[in-house]
Amino acid sequence: MTTMTSGLELAKAGHREAAFHGLFELGEAAIPRLAEAYRAESDPAVRSLLVEVVWQLRSHSSIDFLGEALQDPDPEVWQEALDGLVTLASPAALRILESTRDRRAASQEEDGGDFREWIEGAIEDVRGRIDE
Repeated sequence: MTTMTSGLELAKAGHREAAFHGLFELGEAAIPRLAEAYRAESDPAVRSLLVEVVWQLRSHSSIDFLGEALQDPDPEVWQEALDGLVTLASPAALRILESTRDRRAASQEEDGGDFREWIEGAIEDVRGRIDE
């Protein structure tokens, strides 16, 4: 069994797949520790991996964390958060997506339009999955 530390070391060494599997094996109980590691990590590639591991665990308890990761300045990271929120489509995920979109629009934050396009697509996907 991989420990959190060895999984993070693999990620930092560029062994994304091995790191993913090792961290994923820690299971849902590790989500709070994965979130802590995310907050302490400076490398966007490692943050992206941590977000992916969390959402791939498919736990609705991770929705708030994914909302936090949606604020990450690195596209590789916030795109993973969007993937997770769409995968975990729920009224809570939809509220986070809409509130993030509205907050960014209110602050007139410039992102070149990429974030706006991605989040609108995610909102549409989540709405469609909730209405099914």
